[in-house]
Amino acid sequence: DQVLTFNWLLLFVYLIHQYEEHGVDLFGRVYFFHEYAGVVLESRGLELTPASIFRINTLTVWFSFLLAIWGGRHLTWPGLAAAGLVLINGLFHIGIAINRWEYNPGLVTSIVLFLPMSVLYLRNIPAACGLGWQAIIGSILFGIISHMLLATLISASALILALLAGLPLIANYLWLHLFARVKT
Repeated sequence: DQVLTFNWLLLFVYLIHQYEEHGVDLFGRVYFFHEYAGVVLESRGLELTPASIFRINTLTVWFSFLLAIWGGRHLTWPGLAAAGLVLINGLFHIGIAINRWEYNPGLVTSIVLFLPMSVLYLRNIPAACGLGWQAIIGSILFGIISHMLLATLISASALILALLAGLPLIANYLWLHLFARVKT
C-alpha cells in the first residue's frame, strides 16, 4: 500500500533527522541541538530542557507518526499531519539557518530529506486517497500551527501535547462524518 509505505518513509527520514539533531551533527558534536536551541530560545526567555524535548518529540512527533502508520489509508489525516510537521520543521530549520546565517543541527537532513519527502507525500497521498487540495492545506496548517505553538509546547503539560497529537484523529473523524453527509 502506497500510503503505508509513505508513512513509514516519513518516520524513517525523521529518525535520520533526529540523529542529526540529537545524536551527532554535521560537525561531530554530540547532542548539540540542546545547546544550540538553548541559545536561540534564551533570547526569548525560554528554557529548553531535555525533558521538554522528550515530551515534545514523544507526544507531538512520535505519536503522530505512529498514528499515521497505524491509520494508513483508513485514517489519512494523521499521515497528512506528519507530512505537514516534516515540511514545516524542514522550512523552520532552513529559516533559522538563513536568519542566523549559520548551520543548525537538523539543517542538512531538512534540505536533503524533509523537503523532498514531504513534497512527494503531499503530491501523491492526497490524490491516492481521493482527497483534494484542502487536505494539503490542512496538512501544512497543522505543521505551521504546531511550530507556532512551539514556545508554548516547551512548558506544556503532557495532556496538552497529547491533545495536539490527537487533533489529526479528530480531523479525520470530522472529515469522514462531514464528507459522508455531503455525499448522501
